[in-house]
Amino acid sequence: MKKLITILFGVLLVLGMSVPAMATVLVWGTVSLDKDINVDENVTINKIITINADIEDLLVKAAEGNATINQDNLFNWACENCAEKLASITESVINNTGVINVNQATGNMNNQGNVVSVAVDVFPPDQPPPPPPGEEPPPPNRDPGGLAHAQTAVNQNMAFNQIVTFDLLFRNALIADSINDNTGIVGVNQSAGNINNQLNDVTIAVCLDGVVSLADADLGQINTDLGLDESLEQSVFEFNTNKNASVSGSINRNTGIVGVNQTVGNMANQANIANVAASIR
Repeated sequence: MKKLITILFGVLLVLGMSVPAMATVLVWGTVSLDKDINVDENVTINKIITINADIEDLLVKAAEGNATINQDNLFNWACENCAEKLASITESVINNTGVINVNQATGNMNNQGNVVSVAVDVFPPDQPPPPPPGEEPPPPNRDPGGLAHAQTAVNQNMAFNQIVTFDLLFRNALIADSINDNTGIVGVNQSAGNINNQLNDVTIAVCLDGVVSLADADLGQINTDLGLDESLEQSVFEFNTNKNASVSGSINRNTGIVGVNQTVGNMANQANIANVAASIR
């Protein structure tokens, strides 16, 4: 009997060990991820353009328009405390025809310029005499031809200047309801700041019955060593200054070439350059 009980206990033990275990597990966790991405990109673009033009026509006349302008602002010093300034163009420069130039400055040591250079060659080539009545006119003589060349070179430099300004309630440059409905060439410069270069330049060359038109424009503007360190050769110190440059209701419905520069700041180089060459054949 004792042996039978031992055998039954062993069987039950084996059966109990073979029954699969069942369980439910809930897991919570926090994952932190750090990622470092380094991208190195090198882009190299090389363009080579070669243009060769052969002209067989005889060029016996030319219209040449040239303009060369240099404006330097060097070795200046401005100290302005409580020096409020206002430059205002209101209901002005309206309904003009031709060449209109305006310069306005309430600041110190400003270079302003409006330059217009126009060359027109109207001398026609020799034409055959008119035909007798009732006959067709001969074709116009296309030889000889002409050249139109417009060239502009502008250089504006700014260096070795220092400005110190404290407690400025306002410095305003305002253009309101102005420079509208003009026809032709319009150049406007306005500055309430200090030590600025402003320029508008238009160069035009026109050749009637021309065959070649060339237009070249070079603009160089240099403003060096500008910062807030007294050790630099050029620096600006401004504290508690309020500035406003505003253009409202202006520069509308104009026909032609219009250039406008406006600044209330310091040591700014501003330029609008237009260069046109035309041959009418």
